[in-house]
Amino acid sequence: NRGSFLFSLLHLKYFIKAFIFQLFYLITTMKNIQGIIEETFARVRKVVTERLDVEDSVVTIDAHLTGDLGADELDPV
Repeated sequence: NRGSFLFSLLHLKYFIKAFIFQLFYLITTMKNIQGIIEETFARVRKVVTERLDVEDSVVTIDAHLTGDLGADELDPV
């Protein structure tokens, strides 16, 4: 009947609003996490370039200390 249809539409409206809010929250959280990752990597890059005497362009998020950056197990980082 028409009353239950309108009631269903009202529920759908609130569901969509809640979904959009959750999506916005997730996007905001992901941006914050990305910022934290970038800030942490910048600090790590600075330490690695100073301690291992390598160019900062060589220090990437995927670089391995021993394989790519020439460090051995005894190098203090």
